Amino acid sequence: MSGNMLQRIVRGTAVISLFTLAGKALGFFQKLVMARLFGTGMEADAYTVAYSSIVFTFCIIPHKLMAPFLPLFSERRNREGEISAWAFASSVATLLAVSMAAIAALAAWGAPWLVAAASDFRSPETGALAVRLVRIMLPSAIFASLFSLATLALHADKRFAPPALADFLNKTVLILALLALARAMGIAGAAIAVVAGSFSGLMLAAGALRRNLHMLRFSVDWTDPMLKELGRLVPPVLASILVAQIRTVLDYRFASQMGEGYASSLGYARALPDTLMLIVPFAVGIVIYPFMSDMASDKSPSRQTALFMASMKAMALIFVPVSILMIVLREPLIQLAFQRGRFNASSVALTAQPLLYYSMGLTSLAMEIILMRFYFSLKDTATPAVVGIAGVVVHVGIVLMLRDAMLHNSIALATTVSKTLKVAALYLLVRNRLALTDAGRFRFTAKLCGAAAAMLAAVLLVDSLATHLIPSSHGARPVLLSLAVRLGTVSCSGLVAFCAAAWLLKMEETRLVISALWRRMTSREAGPDNIRG
Repeated sequence: MSGNMLQRIVRGTAVISLFTLAGKALGFFQKLVMARLFGTGMEADAYTVAYSSIVFTFCIIPHKLMAPFLPLFSERRNREGEISAWAFASSVATLLAVSMAAIAALAAWGAPWLVAAASDFRSPETGALAVRLVRIMLPSAIFASLFSLATLALHADKRFAPPALADFLNKTVLILALLALARAMGIAGAAIAVVAGSFSGLMLAAGALRRNLHMLRFSVDWTDPMLKELGRLVPPVLASILVAQIRTVLDYRFASQMGEGYASSLGYARALPDTLMLIVPFAVGIVIYPFMSDMASDKSPSRQTALFMASMKAMALIFVPVSILMIVLREPLIQLAFQRGRFNASSVALTAQPLLYYSMGLTSLAMEIILMRFYFSLKDTATPAVVGIAGVVVHVGIVLMLRDAMLHNSIALATTVSKTLKVAALYLLVRNRLALTDAGRFRFTAKLCGAAAAMLAAVLLVDSLATHLIPSSHGARPVLLSLAVRLGTVSCSGLVAFCAAAWLLKMEETRLVISALWRRMTSREAGPDNIRG
């Protein structure tokens, strides 16, 4: 992998990660505004069901379904040029806009049944309000689906900043509209704010594509073989989405049957790994996807192999140390993040247990994102779908076998085991397509285990000392500053031990990552403006 490509990947990942963090902060601020304006009353309940359970689903499914568009668009452009590629994009955009408009109209008509299926409100007024909010917010699903397509087109051109900025603008406009409209219009103003935010994001993405928009037509070329190819690739993705959603529903159903607090503690425990996945692997997956797609269309297996293995090794180098820290420091992490108000010491204990098992699977979760992007770049959506469905069967089986003995921990353990098996299966299947050398992989794994062992020893030693030297609580309440000092001290000590051991073991990958990060921090050209856009 060339140094220029590595720098572009690092810069793109940094930009997306930065905007993702900013977006998470804005999302939290939006919740604060909603809480201040509407509390936990009838309007807030209606909005939560209308958006989180119904409208958001219509927004996110097209986003995931359109993932196979990027390698097809890249291949068409590389082989036949921009005009032909945008003719294909015109067909997809037309079909997407028409189908989403039809789905939105059908959902608006069937909103009472959707709300009834997603909730069981005791008050008819709450249900009626949720129906009204669904109908107000449904246009955002159309805008979100077209934004997803525009994002993929920008990513195909290695332009990562505009979509990230557009998503940030979406949340910013949403909050501003919420503040401007909610007092005068009530919860309906919050629903209109969702539509305004999604429309603003689409407009910014469209503006970034202004040089290409003249090639778009509202038409469908039904004879285009690539359109038929997209139709072949989408159903396995849809099956994967539906099965994953079923697994999530079953997980919380199982947890809710175990008694009070188990379902919520599972959600709190999963929040930390999910946030980490959004910040690094998700960003890396977005950035490497167009590069992998170009390499696949150019028939460059050696370059594709190098990028794939470098990405997988980077995930291991980042998340093996993070896993160690989260396993050892899970209780102070939970205390620092959540212990206040009614989230007491027993809540910490209940949440720290599943976090232990989730933390064991962090590396697998990160590698899964890279593997999925790799398969999609090869225009293979069937293999990940079949393996993923098998993984869900394994997941449910583990929960059914262990839930009586392990309670909600069985769900966290099942997630880690099933994801690890999925990653192993996808990796073994991909070996037939890549020129992989076992010697290099085994050498890397052995050195990584050595560095991880050194880090674990350092973390356990320093944490033992910090526990005695730094008071972490005052009575029943944690001292947040002390917890932060303890976490920071132990984490820094562990990371220093890991890097030192990796350096002594001559892990070239560690040196490359550190060098890339150092160049990123010291380069004057490393800002968002250096990403094409």
